[in-house]
Amino acid sequence: QNKINADKTIYQSMFDRSKVDSLEGLACINYANKDIKRAIQQHKILLLLSTNNATFHFQLACLYFSQGKFDKGFVHHSYRKKINNCHGDFIPAPQLKSLDEINKSKVLIYAEGGNGDMFQYVRYIKLLKELGAITFLMPRAENSNKILSLCPYVDFVVKNNLKNVFEVDFKIRLFDLLELFKTTINSIPRNVPYLYADNKLVEHWKKTIKTNKKPKIGIYYKSSHFIGSIFLELSLSCRSIPQNTILSLTQNEGFDFYLLQKNCIEPLGKINTFRNDFDVLNGAF
Repeated sequence: QNKINADKTIYQSMFDRSKVDSLEGLACINYANKDIKRAIQQHKILLLLSTNNATFHFQLACLYFSQGKFDKGFVHHSYRKKINNCHGDFIPAPQLKSLDEINKSKVLIYAEGGNGDMFQYVRYIKLLKELGAITFLMPRAENSNKILSLCPYVDFVVKNNLKNVFEVDFKIRLFDLLELFKTTINSIPRNVPYLYADNKLVEHWKKTIKTNKKPKIGIYYKSSHFIGSIFLELSLSCRSIPQNTILSLTQNEGFDFYLLQKNCIEPLGKINTFRNDFDVLNGAF
């Protein structure tokens, strides 16, 4: 009888898993077809079937964010911390949970995601600085340290093995800054510039690119891929610009276009290219 009950539990679990997998696949199909409303409804059902599934919570947050529904997305966004640890999680400092705590406090902001995420979200550190914070930034990839150190609102760019990061008053994950500042679609920081270039490199590239008065546009059109999650694969693919769009864009004679993508084999029309080692001499950024 015990064996029968055990087998019954196993088969029931397999059946439930099958239902969940099928529904998640259907939700991803709807997401790919830009039927976000239906994908959201299906993720709500997934959470009824698997209440504490951190992946489903995170995916639902992303769906809400894509619709500009930040308040609903924040409810589920923190579940991502159960999926991925960040190096800053282990630093013994309290989490920054309120803007009222910021004035003259040493705040460690530690990165999650890739370099692209770092460059998008770093603008929020400028808001921390304006509120009086002393800002310590811990990137994930050291190849971005140089350009981030040029940001006047970043006081220190640190590694996770430096002593001074243990002397901070508070710490916060980079993505948590969105919720800390109660971000809405209309309050995303838009002041530019918030990234700055090395003046020596500015002069270097002035000598390299064309000297006409046309505006110069750099194009990086293809996103990287993430293997292991269909949903994240779809999210990343949505960031890529279709080849036909690039071909149409580069027909505009009023601009000079420069390809910043390495190892590109697709024909992209009237676009200036560099050698594949163009980022080697002075670094990626």
